[in-house]
This record gives sequence, C-alpha cells and structure tokens, in this order.
Amino acid sequence: MIGGYDGSYSSAIDFFTPAETQRDKGTVDGMRAWRTDAMHQHMYRTAAFWGDKVLSITDDSNDVFWLSQVYYLMGEYGRAINLLQKKDLLESSVACRFLAIQCMIRTERWSEALEYLGEENQYAHDSLSESSMNPADGGIKLEASMCYLRGVVFKSMHNIDKAKECFKEALQIDVKCYDALDSLISNNMLTSKEERELIESLDFDNQLHGPDSEFVKMLYQSKLKKYDHLDEQDEIYQSLSAKFKTENTDLLYSKAEMYFTQCSFDKCLECTKKVLEMDKFNLACIPMHLVSLYELNHKNELFYLAHELVDQHPKHSVSWFAVGVYYYLIGNMAEARRYFGKASTIDGHYGPAWIGFGHSFALEGEHDQAISAYATSAKLFQGSHLGPMYIGMQHLQQNNVLLAQKYLTFCLTICDSDPLLLSEIGVVQYNLGQYDAAVESFLKVIEKLKGSQRKNVIWETTWLNLAHSYRKLGNYTDAETYFLKVDAISMTGPAKASAQTGLGFIYQIMNRSSEAIECYHKVLAIRPGDQIVSEMLRKVLEDKVYLSQMEWMNETLPLQLRGVPLAEKIEQENKILDRLREQGQNGRRRGTSPAPPTTAAPASTTPGTAAGLSRMMTGIERVKRKGSLIDLSEPSTAITRRRTRRGFKEIRSEAEEELEEEEEEEEEEEQLEQLEERSDDDMDIQ
Repeated sequence: MIGGYDGSYSSAIDFFTPAETQRDKGTVDGMRAWRTDAMHQHMYRTAAFWGDKVLSITDDSNDVFWLSQVYYLMGEYGRAINLLQKKDLLESSVACRFLAIQCMIRTERWSEALEYLGEENQYAHDSLSESSMNPADGGIKLEASMCYLRGVVFKSMHNIDKAKECFKEALQIDVKCYDALDSLISNNMLTSKEERELIESLDFDNQLHGPDSEFVKMLYQSKLKKYDHLDEQDEIYQSLSAKFKTENTDLLYSKAEMYFTQCSFDKCLECTKKVLEMDKFNLACIPMHLVSLYELNHKNELFYLAHELVDQHPKHSVSWFAVGVYYYLIGNMAEARRYFGKASTIDGHYGPAWIGFGHSFALEGEHDQAISAYATSAKLFQGSHLGPMYIGMQHLQQNNVLLAQKYLTFCLTICDSDPLLLSEIGVVQYNLGQYDAAVESFLKVIEKLKGSQRKNVIWETTWLNLAHSYRKLGNYTDAETYFLKVDAISMTGPAKASAQTGLGFIYQIMNRSSEAIECYHKVLAIRPGDQIVSEMLRKVLEDKVYLSQMEWMNETLPLQLRGVPLAEKIEQENKILDRLREQGQNGRRRGTSPAPPTTAAPASTTPGTAAGLSRMMTGIERVKRKGSLIDLSEPSTAITRRRTRRGFKEIRSEAEEELEEEEEEEEEEEQLEQLEERSDDDMDIQ
C-alpha cells in the first residue's frame, strides 16, 4: 500500500482525514447527505450548492473531490480542474488526478492530460501494481483505468500503435475494464486472430472467482469478429442465453453480427429490430441496422429512423451517418457525401462514415477521391480489412490488376474468410487468366454464403463469376448450370441480361444456334441498345443461314457429290458453276433461256442463277476457314459494387476486338461478292 492507496477507487477517495471539528460534524454530515442525494437525483446545481458550503466549513480534501465530481457531472470541466489544481491535490491524490485527467480529455487538452498520465504506466514495476491485483472491494482497479485513459489520449493524438498497447495493458491489469476491450474491438485495432489471442492471454481465473471467470470470458468472446469460428460463436450464444432470464441486447447484437458477416441481411435485420425494440437508441447497434435496411432497400424505414436520430442525438456521428445512408440509397451522392462528411467531422475516428464517404465517390467513378477516403479508414482501423480491400477494388476498376492483387492479398493476412474479399480475389485471378484458382475462390464464396437468402445480388454475381470462369476453362456444362441459376432468381435487370448473354455465348460455341438466338433476343428486350449482343445476334443468324444453305446443297446437288470430301466437292461444284455460266452466255447469244444441265436437280429446287450459287460457295469457304463460330475475347474489368458492405463485382464478357476483326473480314467478303456480281453483269451485257 502506497500513501494509504491499495489500488481500488474507494481507497483512493477515502484515505483523506476529515478536518471538521466535533461541533460541526452534525451539520456537515447533513449537508453531505443532501449533496449525495442531489447527485443521485441528478439535481447537480443543488449538489454543487451544498457541496460548496460543506467545503467552506471543512476545507477537507474529500469534499474537494466530491464538489469537483459534481462540476464534472454538470459539464463544467474547466471549473473542476481549477478547483483540484487550486487545492494542490493532483500530485497527492490519485483519484483527484484521475478526475482532472477525465476533465482534460473532455476539453481535448491532450498534451496536458498526457503530462499527468505519463507516456508509460508509472506503476508497472511498482509494489502498487502487485498490491492492487486484488483490491479490497473487488472493484475496477484504478491503475487499469489510468492505462485506458492513456490509450484514449494516444488514440486522439493519432498514435494508434501506442493506444492499442495501452488498452491491452489495461485489460491485463484488470479483465473487468470493459472500456479497454470495447475500444480495441469497436475501433478495429486488432485482427480476428489477435483478438482471440488477447482473450486467451487474459488471466480470468486469478482475477475472478469461480464460475465468474468462465462467464466473463464467454461474454468477451461473444464480442469478437464473426468471420470465422461460427460454430464456436453459436455455442457461446446458446450458453449465455441459458444464463439470462430475458433476451439480452448484447447477445442479440452478437447474433446479428454473425448473420451480417454471412450476408443474411434479412435475419440480421430481425435481430437488430429486436435490439432496438428493447433499447430504442442503442447507438452501437444502429450502424448495422442501417446497413441492413440499405441492403434490403427499405427506404421508408431508413428515412424515419434517420430523422428520429437527428432529433434525439444531433451531436452524435451515427445520426448524420444515417442521413447519409438514406441519400446514398436513393442515389443522391452529393447529399450523401455531405452527411458522411458531417459524421466524420463530429468524430474523426468514426469508421462507417469514412467507408460511406469512399463509396459515394466510387459509385460516380471518382477513383482517386474514393481511394483517399478508404486509405484514411485503413490507417485508423488497422485490424479491419475493409479499407485496403476497397482500395484494391478501385484499382481493379481502373484495370490495375497487379496493384489490386497486392492490396487484396494483404487483406488475406487480416481476414481470410470474408465472402466479399474471396470474391474479389477470384475476380483478380480471372483477369490474370488463373481460371482454376478463380473457380476455387468462387466456390469458397458459395460455401461461406450458405444459409443466406438466395434471391439477392450476392448470389447472382457469385454465380455469374463462377459461370464465366467455367466458360473460360471450356467447361460449358457447369457454366450453363450457373448461368441458368442466375436466370432463375433474376426476374429482370442487369443480372438476368448478363446470364442470358453468357448462355448465348456458350450456346453459340456449342453450335446450338436456335437457343443462342433466343437468349440474345431476351437480352435485347432488357437492353435494346446493347451493341455487342446485337452484333453477336447478327453473326449467329448469318451462320445459321450459311449452315442452312449447306444443308440445301447437300440435298439438291447431284447424288454423286454426296460423301465426296469437301475439297473435291468444292472443285466439282466450281465446274458446275462454270458450266452454268457458259450455258447462260450461249443462251443469251441465241435469245433463249439456258437449259438446266442433265446432272443438276430440277429447276424448281435450285437457286437458278450463277450469282446465287457463287454467294453460297463463298459461305462454304467462310465456314471452312473460320472453324468454330466464335471465340470470346477476354472480359473487361469487373463492374463496381453498389452497396456499403456487400454486393459483388460481376465479370462481364466483351468481344470488341474479335467483332472488329469479323467486321473487317465481312467487308472484304462483301466487296468480293460485289465484284463477282459486277462480272456476272458484264457477262450479261456481253
């Protein structure tokens, strides 16, 4: 024990010796009781009035402390500091120094607060630390609280590394210091792995008694990130639920987090609604509730909640974040940025505001500004993978595939189980031509999304990406399966059009022309101005005509040509063409129509003119030269996601270069046909 202080808060206050005389004791005790009752009834001016009178009578250090406490509760922080400094209690009393530091933090006097706290725990190697391990009243150790405040100061001074160490030290000194744990978790200072290692390192058994240690440990474990160990989290939820007679808001919030990370936004919303029914303005739960409303497109609920929050909590960042989310949902990016900016101004460390700020730029293609906002988020929240992941997504938008790969690979070191991250990794692998790896990544996404609602954009884009990856591997059967899955859950819109486009491509490759034509028509019904699909439809129709002409020739040309190799057949057909031309010239000279050759089919079933047969032959040569009907070119970069936390990129196939080459060849063929027709006309003139 040092200076009468054994480490507990109560002993820090009570070691002062009363100074009043026996004569004044009755009156003083009565006024102290009035002061205490007024504090309990939140009548702080009454408490300050009687506290001031008691102090004037006694000039006692305890009364100085309690009057300063009243000033703190009234929000008169400067007045409290002045009183404590005037009585020279900051050096002699740990409790008074602690209260003064609290006041300095409230008034953002960071340097002054750090001067009194010290940059290191001054009791770390002192006998005080050892004696305060088990304070007499079993309360929160003041040493742990001092470490926590030191972390708050470092965090406010943007020294995140030191803040993190201070919060961890506070928990090591006293596991009951929940503020320290909440700061580490809510500010994403630790990765999922680091969070679990911290909980396992805490000495619950020695600091708590009997069953309390296991109970507190489970409570803390329920607060950890929910990207992995979901079975363990579910067991903890069941165990803790059995201990409570009624539903607990923290447990419901933990369950909502599990659903949220699995993208089950409807189930998440059910849990958050229960929380807000029990605790209407639970500010910790509201951000996740807002995002779930956004994902499910509940505009009206989002609108009313945002207005209610602004009315009730105008000085809290989450209120203006809610307004920003509403404007983001209705597509008003300028207003969304305005309110996200206001939320970040109120609290510069409010992560959702920075993420929303970046999304509002990303949706309008302002990549540099979006990256800047995401970079701020990544710097402030080192334990979260979201900031660097969104930076990687922006680089992918700009076709900086290798740079995107660098950021996304780094994200895997922080969290390797987020479905959105795995999907982005798959898109990068696809763009790098690593189709087998892309398939593996997308299958992992599907595994992680098991249990989430099927009819949402996440399943659509994941299946589309997987289908395109299978298509590039030549696995058209599996590609068709996943394109059809997307088509089944999408009634209309971009996802259905993309699925039908993909189906049309693979049907065209597989020479299933009728089905390809049907798919392209469905796409054009949704996107009438899609030039690529229009061009592909034109090509498949042309190819179908060529194939039909070939079938007609096989049926109508002389029987002796059937079964003859294609090269010989073309040579003999050319002889027939020459003979027809010669007969046509002779007939025109004599003024009579040409007689059909004895080896030809009846006139009613033949083209009847040399020009028509010439075009048919050109078609045969084209089919022979081109081989397969279409070879899809590499897809473009993935389309940007549309939402705050989740919504995956789609791989969209494009064939511009291939189509340009095809168009050039067709122009050359048309020119050749025109030359042949002109030559036929010249022969007619002759």
